[in-house]
This record gives sequence, structure tokens and C-alpha cells, in this order.
Amino acid sequence: MSILKPQVKLRACHVASYRTWCKTRYEDLDRLQDSGGLAIVVHRIRSDATNASVWQRCKLNVVEVMTTFPDVQLRHDDLPQPLDNVGTTRKILGDLQVARHSTGRAQLALMEKQIQSVGVAPWALAPPSALAALADGPAGSPKPIVNM
Repeated sequence: MSILKPQVKLRACHVASYRTWCKTRYEDLDRLQDSGGLAIVVHRIRSDATNASVWQRCKLNVVEVMTTFPDVQLRHDDLPQPLDNVGTTRKILGDLQVARHSTGRAQLALMEKQIQSVGVAPWALAPPSALAALADGPAGSPKPIVNM
């Protein structure tokens, strides 16, 4: 079975839509943070590599990215509730890539490339104060980080 031109165009439209959505939501997140709210976004990432003899007997890797952005301004007291209750979630598959090396570092680099290809900000750009802001309460008193 071959990939048809309309399928390629549909995929390009889907990726462009996701990238635009992420860019717009990141800008909204900056505005929420400027007005005193928490800047939280959740990316759930799954990756799978398989030996596939259908394409030049190479190991192929795909990444599924599910992103949730808050729809309302969040404060420290809002954290115990799941972000899915107050946010919008979208899901997309990253570009299919050949996994040439089986080291952990190479796999991480491949996943980062796939994640960035759909418009998710690279991990290196996350502000280092993000966890500190999450751990400190409004009065500066330490507050435990809640796993959701």
C-alpha cells in the first residue's frame, strides 16, 4: 500500500494545525503567568520503536504526544485537581523516524526531534524556576509538588 498525495496533504494540515494550536496556547500561557497565575502545560509522551521489514529492514520509531493546556488561570490551591478538568487536550503522532542507534542518548535526541516537529517547545527551553515556582506557596512557604 502506498501513501497517496491527499494523505500527505492531510498529514501536513494536521501537523500545521497542532503547531499553530501549541504556539497560540504557549502565548496564552505567558499571559496567564504575567497576570499572577501558574504557567503549567502537560505533555504526555509515548514512544515505540519496532523492527519493521516493511521499510528497508530498519528499526522505526514513532512518538505520540498528548498536550494539555489550562483554559483558566490556575493558582497554587488549584493543583490537587486534574489538569484535564480545567484544560484542553489534543493528541498527535510525531514524524516516523529511523532509529539508527540504540543508545539512550540517541533515543532521547530522536524523541526530542520528533516532539519538536509537531510544535512542542524543547525541554531545554523550560524555565529552570518552573519547579521552584510550583514548590513555593503564595507566601513563600514550601509546598509539596503534587503528582497528577
